Amino acid sequence: APWLQYMSYKLVGKDPLAQSRYACVCTPYIFNKYAGIFGLTGSVGGKEELKYLTDTYSAIKFDVPRFLDTCIGNARKVVKNHGVELHDGEKALTDRVVQLCKEYYHQVPVLVIAASTEEMGRLLAAIKADGAIPPDEVQRFSEFDDEGRLMKDEWATIIEDSTKRLGGIE
Repeated sequence: APWLQYMSYKLVGKDPLAQSRYACVCTPYIFNKYAGIFGLTGSVGGKEELKYLTDTYSAIKFDVPRFLDTCIGNARKVVKNHGVELHDGEKALTDRVVQLCKEYYHQVPVLVIAASTEEMGRLLAAIKADGAIPPDEVQRFSEFDDEGRLMKDEWATIIEDSTKRLGGIE
């Protein structure tokens, strides 16, 4: 609340933090007062404008599909089908998942989607037991852990750690 921010400034000397969910156009002085700016729509202009924003504000540009394109399955990017594999039994499937994780985890974040909590537990145990991937690099992202405890509080940390840009700005 603005009143609380004013009191924090008046009593403690803490600069007010402006947060807005509305679009705005403002001067660089105002941009520099924000802790972070996240835009979902619009254009930054051409290459020179993007270079200026990158150099001045360490801005990062992401191409986001148009909403209606995502509804009809045409999100601009041509998706390559890497194939479908069928395996004879649970063990063969688990072995293949572990093999793929080992093959790609140095290059890209690997996401394994399981059909059930039991399958997820089995795959997680197999990946950790293999030992090729350091245990602290294998994370479980599910609603509940094996004991049924809610893991929601850990999601923010898991997502943040999993999506850090390599060589990015800290």
